[in-house]
Amino acid sequence: MAGMLYYPDVNPPEEILYQAILYWDSLATITTPDHRALLSPALREIEDAGHYTPVDLNSADFGRPLWRSLVDDLMPLVGRSGPGAALPAAPPYGSPEWTMDTDITWESWNRYPREVVEELLDLGVVTPVEGTRTLLIGPRMRRLLISLAAETMAAEMTRVLGRRYFAHTADYDAFHAGHVPEREGDEVRLAWQVDLGAVLPIPAPGTPIGAVLAFRAGHEEERRRLVRAVQALQRDLRSQGNGPREVIEHSRDELVGAMADLERAGTASRIDWIRRSAYVFIAMAASGAAIEATALAVPLLVGSGLAINLATNKLSRPSITENGFSYLHLARHHFPTRNRPLRRPS
Repeated sequence: MAGMLYYPDVNPPEEILYQAILYWDSLATITTPDHRALLSPALREIEDAGHYTPVDLNSADFGRPLWRSLVDDLMPLVGRSGPGAALPAAPPYGSPEWTMDTDITWESWNRYPREVVEELLDLGVVTPVEGTRTLLIGPRMRRLLISLAAETMAAEMTRVLGRRYFAHTADYDAFHAGHVPEREGDEVRLAWQVDLGAVLPIPAPGTPIGAVLAFRAGHEEERRRLVRAVQALQRDLRSQGNGPREVIEHSRDELVGAMADLERAGTASRIDWIRRSAYVFIAMAASGAAIEATALAVPLLVGSGLAINLATNKLSRPSITENGFSYLHLARHHFPTRNRPLRRPS
């Protein structure tokens, strides 16, 4: 099972914590060496159970590779950001949208290696505020930087820790800036866009983290069976030996059976289940291009009124090439498609 690297915050929302405990091997977020004081009580409990990895961007393991990757990609990054990269003559100094300060999220400049900040200064896309430790940066440029850094870090963690990690967020703006091409001529890659929320139930809001951790420990086989079924679905969609309907049809029995086993075990443990949107974007194999024009945004039934919403979309090629998968949480009614692309939820 793979690990989840959540960005941009140190402490993910509650439903992300539930997802990580049930369907991922471990959870990681970006923090500082003295991270313990920054964690929420829930995340501390997850760390105490051995399922949380704090990551310091400036550590010996990650800082140098992150710097090299970001420097290599900074010029294309600035080019992609278009007018959003430029600072206006009089930036709104008091607006948090335009600042990078010294906090501990991805949006803090001192979370990045010094060489990266110097490159940004040399390129003129950030500027210091005299007499302070604050830098000014355009909102779109900041989100592009965050998204690129997250994908880079997931790849580096995979290399260093010997376990696959994938970048994961519920921050729509950061995901959109880093993954959705907006300029004519941007290099794109076709991707399946799949809402897996129907087959990945999570506990109802307010369920104690301790109860979810106890369920994980006591029902390892049930959750691993469901994860294996979902991973097989994702692999089959990516390889695209058959059309999406055939892939779902082939996977349906195992998905439904695994989901039913997990939910029965949870009910016996007095866990109330709900469903929330959980998107995965899966880079298509070359053979998938032939069906791009005919793959519509359609619900594919998996039983008892539950459906996997599936569509095609076009993502920025650099954002999805490395791992082949990218993850985003959004409200279900904002399902985007190739013809109705990602937009900010209203």
